[in-house]
Amino acid sequence: KETVGRGDEIKDEIFIKQFRGVDPAKCKIALKESGGNIDAISGSTISTEAFCKALQRAIDLYNKEK
Repeated sequence: KETVGRGDEIKDEIFIKQFRGVDPAKCKIALKESGGNIDAISGSTISTEAFCKALQRAIDLYNKEK
C-alpha cells in the first residue's frame, strides 16, 4: 500500500526529468531496483514502477510498428 497522495508526484519535474534525453534503445526504462536507471519516488514505488512499465511497453509497441 502506498502513501496517500505520493503517486501524484509522478507529474512533478523532479521525476519527469529522469526521462529527458534518455535513448530507450540504449537503456531500460525501469526503476533502478529492477535493473533500470530511474529513481523511484519514496512512498510511491508502485506508481513509479507502473509508470515505467507502461512507458517501456509503449516504446516497445511503437518500435514494433515502425
